[in-house]
Amino acid sequence: MQEQIPHNSEIHVQRGANFDFSTIKIDEAVPSTRKFRVFKYKNPRTMRQVKILKCDHSNCRMFFRKWHNFFDHLRVHTGERPFICNEPGCDQSFTQKANLTKHLAVHMRRSKHQCKFCKRFFQTEHLYKVSIPFMAD
Repeated sequence: MQEQIPHNSEIHVQRGANFDFSTIKIDEAVPSTRKFRVFKYKNPRTMRQVKILKCDHSNCRMFFRKWHNFFDHLRVHTGERPFICNEPGCDQSFTQKANLTKHLAVHMRRSKHQCKFCKRFFQTEHLYKVSIPFMAD
């Protein structure tokens, strides 16, 4: 979907190199890139201020209306993966906290469905049906 800016609107453009990040409230650190533009204009129909964040990396045509989505996208270009799994033996990292949370659920399911005798992983319904020869009646 292409963003349609009305032709008769006054558009204020601010480059990322000149942007003051103290004006926005975001919990995460800003990725180390300033290759973007912020377009602001007044929507003639609603008379509200509209903000569009446009990525200026080469061959990137992405634009966003929300800062947090834009910062998540910038990590594609910077290679930043700040959300790291802290499970022993796991070296995966993620660009978004939500993806780390989903990944941690995998670790939780695995430990919940592991056979305490053979250490293999099973679906819940199979975990209790495994026959162990030395434990037979």
